[in-house]
Amino acid sequence: MPSMCIDVNQPSSMNESNPDSLLQGMETMHSIYNTEDADITFRSCDNVIFKVHSVILKFASDVFSESSQILEVLFDSIYPRRRTLLRLEEFQFPFIFKLIDAAEKYDIFDIIGLTKQMVVRRALSGSALEHYALASRHQWSDVIVHISRFIPPPQTENPAQRCTLEMIDTSNLLKLFSLHQRRRAALIRALSISYQKNLSDDIRDNHLKWEEISEDHSCGCRSQAHNKVTWAAFKMAVLSLFDLTSPYDCTQKFDRKSSFWADSKLKELWSDRCTKCSEEYFSKDSLCSEFSRVLGMLPSSVEPH
Repeated sequence: MPSMCIDVNQPSSMNESNPDSLLQGMETMHSIYNTEDADITFRSCDNVIFKVHSVILKFASDVFSESSQILEVLFDSIYPRRRTLLRLEEFQFPFIFKLIDAAEKYDIFDIIGLTKQMVVRRALSGSALEHYALASRHQWSDVIVHISRFIPPPQTENPAQRCTLEMIDTSNLLKLFSLHQRRRAALIRALSISYQKNLSDDIRDNHLKWEEISEDHSCGCRSQAHNKVTWAAFKMAVLSLFDLTSPYDCTQKFDRKSSFWADSKLKELWSDRCTKCSEEYFSKDSLCSEFSRVLGMLPSSVEPH
């Protein structure tokens, strides 16, 4: 079988009789894909020569416009003895974006499947927002929903984040902003204490319940005249941390043993005492437990298609 040479810079340039006629100038032979019995020769856009076998590439396109590094990874995924050497986690995210574009272009599903698995496991370099941008670019619906749980509220004034946000299609970008708007609105509502037990559970369940956050005090005293300014300061502290935290990390950030509850800014909350019975209004354990309940009710991911 005659050998074939394909110049990816000029896709129409093929020479079956003399493949070496194209291999001129500043070309470099690839260190791995250079076997003598190869019947197809590729030259990448950065002038690296690949000699490969048509029998292995029969399901791939015969024209490539990618860099030598992209081609090497694509070939690694096709050649059986090279497949186990794939280490996608070693690449930076801009490269992964280009790689998946090429893999979808040439229907190389091993690369696509492996990348999706690594995005789900967050095993690739880059932020969760970059993972979301990649999944959005290729409409991986299940991955989009999953990875949204790990993204803090986007900071549009952050130049690096803004570049990533611009890579996300409008529909999935709106879903992401909607998720965090809904979460914040629900939390603000929850921080408005429900004092009245005669309201329906559907209403009260969406609020912190007075008898729960002031469990020790409310058992023996009916006073609800806690310091509203101190409570407002508590709400500000909660929202300040919440606005920097992903849905997934919220549980840990507001855990009873987390540094948040030990912050000196909350000292006045714990020392707020009833003027009637002189008991403290709030116990840390009770408030943490009830706060954890309302956190668990917040939406945690974007809505699926």
